Amino acid sequence: MARMKEMGWDFRIMRLMVPIHDELVFSVHHRHVLEAMHMLGDCMNNHPDLFKSCKLDSSPAIGVTFEPYDPKKAPGGQIELYEAPKLPGVLPEDTEGKRLSDDHVLAVVDYL
Repeated sequence: MARMKEMGWDFRIMRLMVPIHDELVFSVHHRHVLEAMHMLGDCMNNHPDLFKSCKLDSSPAIGVTFEPYDPKKAPGGQIELYEAPKLPGVLPEDTEGKRLSDDHVLAVVDYL
């Protein structure tokens, strides 16, 4: 929350919705997805006081529902950005199962 305030953001741009087990669910304005993804990843993976000897790598996902992405059952479901699903017409085939670049993340945001 302190980092969010440093960036001049308020609840209209990003807000913590709910922690679920080992996940944190945020609502982020679509224009700020990349900034939020990088900022949250940095806070979660590189916090000097929390994780001194444990290397972490958080995996963001975005969606308009909480269901896992499925092309037929949940086309607006959670799309893993570091383990991309097959998204014909949105992502190149060679991205399936891989960590998406910023440009590919923006393509997913536009799709959703």
